[in-house]
Amino acid sequence: MLDNDIKTEELDYGERLGLRLKDLAITEKELAEAVGCNVKTIGRYIQNAYTPSQKISERIESYLKRKSCYECYRHIPSGKFAEMTKRYLEHFKNEITQQELAEKVGMSGQSEISKIVNHKKNLTSEEQYTILLEFLKLCYKPGKSIFSSAKNIHLCDRQIADEIIKLISEPHNRDEFIEYYMAEYDIDEQLDTNIMDIAIEKIMDYSVEKQDMILENHLAFFDSAQIIYDDDGEFLSARDLVDSFRIFLSPKKKVRFIRGLEILAHKKQLFSYNNNTDHWVLFEMVTHYRNMIKNAYERCIKDPEIDPPDSFGEPMCVFTTRKRPLKIVETENENDAYEQRVREFENIFMDLLHFNEYEGNEIELWKTDPYVVSGVSAIINEIEFKMDMSPLEWYVWMLIAAYAFAYHEVETIEELMEIIVFTDYTPT
Repeated sequence: MLDNDIKTEELDYGERLGLRLKDLAITEKELAEAVGCNVKTIGRYIQNAYTPSQKISERIESYLKRKSCYECYRHIPSGKFAEMTKRYLEHFKNEITQQELAEKVGMSGQSEISKIVNHKKNLTSEEQYTILLEFLKLCYKPGKSIFSSAKNIHLCDRQIADEIIKLISEPHNRDEFIEYYMAEYDIDEQLDTNIMDIAIEKIMDYSVEKQDMILENHLAFFDSAQIIYDDDGEFLSARDLVDSFRIFLSPKKKVRFIRGLEILAHKKQLFSYNNNTDHWVLFEMVTHYRNMIKNAYERCIKDPEIDPPDSFGEPMCVFTTRKRPLKIVETENENDAYEQRVREFENIFMDLLHFNEYEGNEIELWKTDPYVVSGVSAIINEIEFKMDMSPLEWYVWMLIAAYAFAYHEVETIEELMEIIVFTDYTPT
């Protein structure tokens, strides 16, 4: 289907062919040369005066399929692309004019862009791709870091960036595309800001209550930086593991899985702290987890169903809370209060960086990273998922994350879940 208002399956072959050529900005002459026939013959196909042979028909179809793609990008119907271009131009009206966009993509002038917006000009797949890349560049805006005078590039339009990246890359290689795109357009030379700058900008959009929750229990929200466990820098995700706990385990198997985690923690003496640096960090992490168990209980977030239903209900609401004191002071100046809170988050991130560097760990998530789209998304997705975790789910996550931090592996826990999912195994 070319546009929403045209049902191509109701059209004759010639009408469909004509519409496809128009939508892909292919001339009859170009098609004739590509499939090896006369221009007049193509015209007669379009007019339904002739019917192409099977051989010619297959050549035409093959050529049109090739022209409907460029790199990993699939051609968008002209009407839809016109609406998209209009929306992006409106969004970036303070950053680029139609004339400037025309110059960047090699068009003669503003009138050409105006024709695209008004659905009076169709584009090839390559031309659409080139325009989308220009809009993607606009998602990365130069500015100064919140924390220093150094010039940086910030991903300020994450929603549009994600939308465009989905269009112009395959789902399985989006990280590779981002890396290629950065290198191709030399953005990596400019994009030297820490991920934390961009993550904090997003966190500052949260309510004050949510910000307080994160500040007071930061190791519960930023723990993934401490427990990366594979050579590719992939971090342990609450979203993945707690979601698996929710979805794949029945109420009885949830209890078995928790019992298995508790037995594993007991056998490993996981919470027998000593003066080792790792153990003090683990102690603080567990304290923050317990605070969040209590917090989720107070916010009345409902636990998933388990069997027996009261197996873990009571202990989760009696932990002692050890809150991290906030350094925010009362001030009449809203800007000063905002900057103080930003510095508080900065201190937390810098503490994580310092610990990781001191221990010699390879923590890719918290290091300067030019390819910030996936890194920042990972941080923010984890925070937002954890905001809605129930007391029981925080307890499960505490057992998983503490083990992963102490022993730098999670395969044992994944194996335990897999065994319980597929069998009636009960940990003893």
